[in-house]
Amino acid sequence: MKRSMLENMPRVLFVLVPVFALIVNLFYRRFKYPAHLYFSIHLHTLVFMVLAVAELAKFTHAFYFSTGVMIAAQLASVAYAFVSLRGMYGGRVPITLAKGVGIGVLYGALWACANFGLAYYAAVGR
Repeated sequence: MKRSMLENMPRVLFVLVPVFALIVNLFYRRFKYPAHLYFSIHLHTLVFMVLAVAELAKFTHAFYFSTGVMIAAQLASVAYAFVSLRGMYGGRVPITLAKGVGIGVLYGALWACANFGLAYYAAVGR
């Protein structure tokens, strides 16, 4: 099951990139969808690179170090998402923060549904 999930995770993440752009489109209507898609690709690329570095930290076999790097990577990703939202779409800080939380909640819910679907496919499928 784990192998099937790992094999299919890139497909799920590939599908979630344009879904993220649609969610951003719900909050920032004055831009057209291609701008949101470009932003989504940009943000996902950065998050994947940061998390890849955090995964490399596991090879040190130092639990506290790798955990600290993972936490720092996740916090840096959230901070960068806020800064990039503000840089791309503008707006005041409280409004951008509220929209960012809304985007994060919706995307997190869809991401969780995608993971449950993937786990179901891995357990039942084939």
